[in-house]
Amino acid sequence: MPKQTFFNLPDEKRMAILDVAIVEFAENDYQSASISRMVARLGIAKGSFYQYFEDKNDLYAFVLDLAMRERLTFVQQHTIAAGQSFFEYVQELLEVGMRFDLAHPYPGRIVYRALFGAEPIPGESRTRIRQSLLDYQRQVLRLGVEMGEIAPDVNLDLAAHMLNAVAADFGGFIAAHFQMSPEGLTPGDMTLLRATFAQATRILRYGLSARPPANGA
Repeated sequence: MPKQTFFNLPDEKRMAILDVAIVEFAENDYQSASISRMVARLGIAKGSFYQYFEDKNDLYAFVLDLAMRERLTFVQQHTIAAGQSFFEYVQELLEVGMRFDLAHPYPGRIVYRALFGAEPIPGESRTRIRQSLLDYQRQVLRLGVEMGEIAPDVNLDLAAHMLNAVAADFGGFIAAHFQMSPEGLTPGDMTLLRATFAQATRILRYGLSARPPANGA
């Protein structure tokens, strides 16, 4: 976490530091990100940075937490529509996550690298991100149970962890199969990816069975 001196700064100066940090970590991986470049853009002495943060790792952890919370809030605002089935809603949630990356490219890149890349995520940040994702996935799964579209005897903790495991390599599939990076998606890419979202949702709904249950449940 930042030092108290950071929170004591005027809002305008505090936001300027965060804006520059977000751009730096979005345009560069962790190893290449430079405190020297950031303070140069801000027009402050390098020593001033260490009055606000312990080191680059401390700043990165804070920026990553902010970006992850922004992405999760964006997705959580998308609620199920009247008459919509649970699995239609799940497919839309997959698209909403990608739409965040289009609408907010810098936070989206930071989150993408943290989840799918080789960034050295601080242990506490990794735990918070993982727990936030699992909590939200359990919330969504409970909705499916309430709607009668998920069997009531399904272990929701296990299901949430399995969804987390799938999500952890979804970006890798997109990169390998479509030769595109989720970091640089365009609106046209979304049209191409919708069939993939539909296929992923079908697998979630029916598993790997050769045919869905006769009753369609």
